[in-house]
Amino acid sequence: MNDDKTIGRKVLAFLEDHHLPPTPANYHLGHLYITDGNRRIVEEIGTYASDKLRIRQADADAMMQRHNDHAANDDDAEADPETGHDTRRQEEVDAFMAIAIGLMKETRKATGELTTGLAEESAMLTSDLDLETLRNTALRMLERSRKAETDLRAATQKIKRLQSDLTEARTSSLVDELSKLPNRRAAKQLLERLEEDRIPSAIAIVDIDHFKRVNDTFGHPVGDRVIAHVGRILTETMAPDMVARWGGEEYLVIAQEGSSETLAERLDRARMEVASRKLKVRETDAQLGDITFSAGVATSSENSTDAMEKADALLYEAKQSGRNRICSSSKSKAA
Repeated sequence: MNDDKTIGRKVLAFLEDHHLPPTPANYHLGHLYITDGNRRIVEEIGTYASDKLRIRQADADAMMQRHNDHAANDDDAEADPETGHDTRRQEEVDAFMAIAIGLMKETRKATGELTTGLAEESAMLTSDLDLETLRNTALRMLERSRKAETDLRAATQKIKRLQSDLTEARTSSLVDELSKLPNRRAAKQLLERLEEDRIPSAIAIVDIDHFKRVNDTFGHPVGDRVIAHVGRILTETMAPDMVARWGGEEYLVIAQEGSSETLAERLDRARMEVASRKLKVRETDAQLGDITFSAGVATSSENSTDAMEKADALLYEAKQSGRNRICSSSKSKAA
């Protein structure tokens, strides 16, 4: 079986042949094809090869989407119920990392071989040789040096591109695609870091009121805009603290070294700001009606799981008390 660096070279060559950029998703596609990791993809790409056609980016995206959809429906597929597509994205990043590491190892090996080769040639130059042999040895050294310089320059450019793409992939894996807010994974990472460092914080779970009515009346695209709209107001009001999309129409606010009382007061300002906006559907000019949210706020000392449970219970209390209000461990604020 081919080792990682050989597979990496073949994947890179495959992407270059089809003029596809070295993104994690494209690397995943190429890796599946080169390693026969997915029969459908191998067969589909084979039809392009037999017809001597270049795979466009749209074709590559469609193939990966079908692959992901199939994996999501497979009973044996390992899906993370909390992060959804983030699990598949992480698989792409992992495959991408393996190829990047293989390329860097290969570059280091090439550098070592060049050093050894030039040392051997240099040793010959110090021997008592005739002028013609010395001349040929010098020419070989020059040619080796030029070829190595060209190869290393190309490898360096590829590594820089890989590093840039990997940074982008890691960043995008922590961002919710719809709202552009930090996602559930990013919020969990922050909570874990605060817990490890024993930094007290206040946590709020925020939920848009009567959101099902918006979706049922105006459709999911309008509902998506409402989620993004509320997220923007929360982000502006709660800065610099993190506002993450927790799932659906829920958000998580994490205030480092803050109290539940202070966070509740700031959230109340955001609640009033959201409620004051009179939104319309841009396509029809129809009024959306009042958009409000409720929230539960709790303080986290060391155990963020306990704080989340308290905040969730307080959110339930806010909903049961009439919605459009903030319930915290210190007090309750309502319209």
